[in-house]
Amino acid sequence: MAINILLILGSGLGSNLGPNFNLTADVGSVTPSTATKTELLAGKIVSVDNTATQVTVTSIGVCYNSITQTIPCASTTTSTTTTASPTTTTTTAAPTTTTTSTTTAAPTTTTTSTTTAAPTTTTTTAAPTTTTTTVAPTTTTTTAAPTTTTTTSTTTTTSTTTTTTAAPVPRAWSTSPGALSTARYRLAGTGTQNAGLAFGGRGSYPYPAVSCTEAYDGTSWAAGGALITARFALAGAGTQNTGLAFGGVNGTPTIVACTEEYNSGVWSAGGALITAREALAGAGTQNAGLAFGGSSGVGVVSCTEVYNGIAWSTSGALITGRYDLVGAGTQTSALAMGGDVTFPPTTCTEEYNSGVWSAGGALINPINRSGGAGTQNAGLIFGGSYTASVLSCTEEYNGISWSTGGALIIAREYLGGAGTQTSALAFGGSGGTIVSCTEEYT
Repeated sequence: MAINILLILGSGLGSNLGPNFNLTADVGSVTPSTATKTELLAGKIVSVDNTATQVTVTSIGVCYNSITQTIPCASTTTSTTTTASPTTTTTTAAPTTTTTSTTTAAPTTTTTSTTTAAPTTTTTTAAPTTTTTTVAPTTTTTTAAPTTTTTTSTTTTTSTTTTTTAAPVPRAWSTSPGALSTARYRLAGTGTQNAGLAFGGRGSYPYPAVSCTEAYDGTSWAAGGALITARFALAGAGTQNTGLAFGGVNGTPTIVACTEEYNSGVWSAGGALITAREALAGAGTQNAGLAFGGSSGVGVVSCTEVYNGIAWSTSGALITGRYDLVGAGTQTSALAMGGDVTFPPTTCTEEYNSGVWSAGGALINPINRSGGAGTQNAGLIFGGSYTASVLSCTEEYNGISWSTGGALIIAREYLGGAGTQTSALAFGGSGGTIVSCTEEYT
């Protein structure tokens, strides 16, 4: 049995999506199975199996994004009520040997059927029925007392209220008036949307490693203290006032293991990583940091290290070693997203809990060189690249699976990120040219 539902696509998904979409359900099929962006923006009615619980809308575009909408589990009851008026059967016997005829009225049945449809109540009232039987007269006269049979039916009406919950409005990126003072890519970031920190990276041609640090106040960027070691392809953790920078490539260029701690505008030396590496990911805080993945220059690494504010120590390795990945979360509850194993990028997600990595839900799109934010159960990945394409895609993680978010205004890779899933910050990167623009996600 099929039901009709209304699909509406939010307008914040980005102009690069569509113009066509595939429609699929977790049970049965969707009729029609395709739609245009214009139809979905206006709202399109489609038919699905009444046992289906989800419909997935997939863009047939550069990103091949998709979003899954849950179908509310509500049925509407159609009640058919039959009310029978009392049925009277009268038998009158004329003179006869003795004849008594009794007619019993058929029982009245009240039927209730349930159909998934718009609320409909149908009431059928049976007209009163009277049956009279007359026996022809004979020699002997016998008068039988009139017999009356009365049938009373009880009517039960079931009322069902159907509540439909509209799909949530997707979050979207908006342009911040504040651009970085120094345009750069392959930088690191940490903090929140209204208190972000950008440090290190690689500047415009001839692409030097930079040491500059900038702090964001929700409106504009201001210069902070310079890193002791200028570098790019590094990782970061912590807050705007207590940041942590580790790994990367210096200006030689040489892959480094050095760690620096940021306190009130000044960087100071911390304990060195056990394994020097670039293109790694980080999570946590200044005194409880986490470093994982990357490239040692010899090959891809899967090793994980934890920082206690003084020194790094070894922890459980990633299931899939990779570089150009992105991280989020804390030292004891982290998330590793995307990256390169060899080529092309991967969709794998891993969750870190108390020293052990386990597989999480796969990304919708294979991505590397992205920005990230959030926590293990509310992660965010945005931008990046796939093969030769620079992406604007955003995906949101709920601890189990990924769903499509609003696209970046400026597609870019090797960008910095900070904040949470619902209040994020994207800055810098490369989209064909090295950029300084900042975007906020809400």
